[in-house]
Amino acid sequence: MKHLLIIGTGGQGKVVLDCAESQYDKITFMTNNLNAQKIENYPIIFEQETKLERIMENFDEIIVAIGDNNIRLKLTEKYISAGIKLATVIHPNASVSKFATINCGTVICANTAIGPFAVLGKANVVSIGGIVAHDCKFDDGVRISPNVAVAGTCIIGKNTWVCIGANISNGIKIGKDSVVGAGAVVLKDVPDNVLVAGIPAIIKKQYEKERNNGT
Repeated sequence: MKHLLIIGTGGQGKVVLDCAESQYDKITFMTNNLNAQKIENYPIIFEQETKLERIMENFDEIIVAIGDNNIRLKLTEKYISAGIKLATVIHPNASVSKFATINCGTVICANTAIGPFAVLGKANVVSIGGIVAHDCKFDDGVRISPNVAVAGTCIIGKNTWVCIGANISNGIKIGKDSVVGAGAVVLKDVPDNVLVAGIPAIIKKQYEKERNNGT
């Protein structure tokens, strides 16, 4: 019996459940929210009461289902360092090229397309309807919201969030810890630590330090 532990019971946890339920015999959720509501009839355990040894003994794989890019990546790296196997969860309706590389802790949702020789780092999320074309390179902790289109040969930096409906033109490089606003059309490179928005996208805000970019 293959048993998956989903860490997080919010919206992202529900998304991961939808992607994973047909691929695992048993699924359990874990949260640090003692007031968390059950999702359907899936069991919940609490982080405060659960030692790493119990996770290693009772679960075949785990996946961190938290929207915040920084937290998702940090927890993913924590569990990797502890020797716990991270899942790569791909919805059965996703189209993923056999030539693509999808690293551990990443979730690929329904009706997405991942093109040939695309490389997605650890703890990425590609949400419903997302398109990642050929030869794109995503660093760790990247989040692609619903109906985002990323054209070929783009590079997206660590912990960057591309919001719903944005379009990124071919060959664009987007830095780390940045945000691409909803519906933006990105026609030129984007530096680190900025918010860009609009058609065409321009810098709207400069971030001075590390932030939490997506919940």
